[in-house]
Amino acid sequence: MGGPVDAASRLLERARSIVEQHSPLHQGAPRVVQLTAAHQTEAVPVMAAAFGGAPGSEGDALFSWALGPKLSANHADKRRSRWFTWYMTWIFLAGAHYGLVIGARDAKSGRLTGVAVALPPGRLWAADASSWSRPHVYHLGLRMGGPPPDALTPGQYAHGTSERMKQVSSAIVHDRMRAAARTGTKASGDEAWFLYFLGVAPEARRAGCARALLCAVSDICAETNRPCLLEASSECARAACAQSGFETRLTARPRVESRLHPAGQPPPMLSYMLLPSKHGGR
Repeated sequence: MGGPVDAASRLLERARSIVEQHSPLHQGAPRVVQLTAAHQTEAVPVMAAAFGGAPGSEGDALFSWALGPKLSANHADKRRSRWFTWYMTWIFLAGAHYGLVIGARDAKSGRLTGVAVALPPGRLWAADASSWSRPHVYHLGLRMGGPPPDALTPGQYAHGTSERMKQVSSAIVHDRMRAAARTGTKASGDEAWFLYFLGVAPEARRAGCARALLCAVSDICAETNRPCLLEASSECARAACAQSGFETRLTARPRVESRLHPAGQPPPMLSYMLLPSKHGGR
């Protein structure tokens, strides 16, 4: 275990240095900064708003599907807020403990408007939350104070929400490996960065936040000479990533039993995209 862990730690140190030296794309553009565990209370609400969306603003298609149409559409429901907050806290802590978390701050106010979570080569396992028997899942679960709300109080959520999330997680882990096998650039979990999360607060969209974060990720990949994998669940996300050099290598629908499909709707298609290692961010 010593070799891969040491290599991942060295890559993280290099990535942190790159972020520190990263300059805005232009005057007035969002500033990219490193976030630590101390920024949890600031970052998680931004992440939850980004993936949960807002009235008239699109959220993450897969998470919205898993939550079910009624609850995902009711932005005022506190159960919805708790659910998104729990899962975004999980992703943030996974990044803070096993990877890299970066944020985009508004050039004038300094307000955090976007967040990205990346896992270094060799630590793709940190994105696998399919089983609580896995050591990192147990470790993060203790920090979270227990299981997600859909598992803790299943009666308050749409039927099958907890089991649906487990099956989605397992299916995505399988499809990530399929996508990596198709890259032709040895972009396996041991050799590629994985962009676990990328989100921008609804009110800050179209202000260059996603571009700034993707540019920083691209610079990290170029400087460390490693490719990067990610998943995109919407046309908007696919387009933004494609503009930053990511190429679609696999499009697949997560395999979830039909009995768990909310309102009879299957899960959305996911695009597994690759950024080649030599692609610069600017």
